[in-house]
Amino acid sequence: MADQLPQLPELPLALGAITGISGLAAIVQVAEEIAHEVQVMGGGKYAFHPEELRSVLAQWKALQQTVEHAQGHVHAKAPHNSTVLAPGNENASDSVASAAHTTNTAYQTYLKSMQAYINGYVTDLQGVLDNYMGTESNNAGLATGAQNSLQA
Repeated sequence: MADQLPQLPELPLALGAITGISGLAAIVQVAEEIAHEVQVMGGGKYAFHPEELRSVLAQWKALQQTVEHAQGHVHAKAPHNSTVLAPGNENASDSVASAAHTTNTAYQTYLKSMQAYINGYVTDLQGVLDNYMGTESNNAGLATGAQNSLQA
């Protein structure tokens, strides 16, 4: 990737020697040259082919199942209530039980938040794939129709 980055022009002055208006003008000139290089390159883009998108979607769905399993495991090990049994009958044990409950509650909240994020991402990726495939199918139909009308 580093070989795809624009090459920065050499600064006309040593960095320590940039002072006053002429130094600012040099910085502005370099910034303008970098902006031009980025514009020529077309900016940042990332594209998936349908099979790559299916693969990424499958990975997100696997993560979705992992989080769902973790949620079930947390609920089974420490039920969703405030009565966590203390290991003993003294203040230190009560503190441990309280900390365990607080940690469990925080972890459950984290997993719910993560699940909501993953669900949204899976829904969005599935929508993108469906739209792409629908557009491809529509375009293929139009191309076939155009070809048939030319042959007729």
